[in-house]
Amino acid sequence: MKQTLINERLPAKAVEEYVRLWQDLDKHFGAKKVPLICKALCFHLMRVPLIKVEDRPVGCTLLIADPKSLDYSLPHKSIVEAPELSALDELDALFKYYDVHDEQQFAFCFDYDGILRSIRRLYNPDAGPGPNLLAWLTRSGDAYAFQALKWQRSFRVYSSGELDLVGTLSEIVGKWELRSLPKAEVAALSQETSIGAQLIWQIIDLAIELTHLGYGALILLGDPDDRLSRDPSRLTVSKVPIRLVGRHEFINIAKQDGALLVSSQGEFVDATFMLRPSGQVPQKFAGRGRHATAFLVSTEQPQLVVIAVSQNRSITLFKDGKFIEM
Repeated sequence: MKQTLINERLPAKAVEEYVRLWQDLDKHFGAKKVPLICKALCFHLMRVPLIKVEDRPVGCTLLIADPKSLDYSLPHKSIVEAPELSALDELDALFKYYDVHDEQQFAFCFDYDGILRSIRRLYNPDAGPGPNLLAWLTRSGDAYAFQALKWQRSFRVYSSGELDLVGTLSEIVGKWELRSLPKAEVAALSQETSIGAQLIWQIIDLAIELTHLGYGALILLGDPDDRLSRDPSRLTVSKVPIRLVGRHEFINIAKQDGALLVSSQGEFVDATFMLRPSGQVPQKFAGRGRHATAFLVSTEQPQLVVIAVSQNRSITLFKDGKFIEM
């Protein structure tokens, strides 16, 4: 297998940036089952948002998993045969395949040796669509999912049934930044409430995509009581499990004015309603607008996790007046 890690002809600054990212990824994936393959695919994902095929942007979903398990979890293959290559080879040959396969419909599946084995349709009736499927595919702890969406200069990695890593190409400094995720804090939130950690991560995942698209949102997660002060909803939504709601559908509803409510059992309950908390924001709290609303609602409804998504790409989780910034 070709394992060229650094091109000696690269400028010194490019080599320095490569080494920085490699070290950051090594810290993250060092204890994983296949760290070298995971790091190689992450570097490939950093190229994907910069590539166009015949002036069309591309995205991709990549999996590392046991091929036999995929016969059950993703039974339907693409009619296009997968090319013979390794994750440690030059993967630019895949770009023309990405142009044929939508990243939210198909996955390129590698085995634990890094060999591309198949291209499979992203569908399983037990898991539902969108990021919930990628988390579901990695729930056993020995599979990894990687996704870069077209039009977005970012990528996500899933493992152990949850969002594991987010990489974003900074528009300010032009460098890739790896976002550390507050796993211990989210685990604590799950223990303090009746909300499962995987559900919290699913909503965080969708919130991250809202930031990449430049949208703000206010999301209530949990079961509010009758004291929640609010206006009537502008839209009536069906009460369905969130796992059955597609990514685009969720985002198009969440970006509307007003708040969105998902129950502790993961059911889409309500949307587009304005909140009217009655308290006062303390002077030491610097947030305004939806952040101030989220703070106040979390103090009045301590059983909820309230997520404020800003158009400036920040995400804040509120619980009983305390908050976690991402």
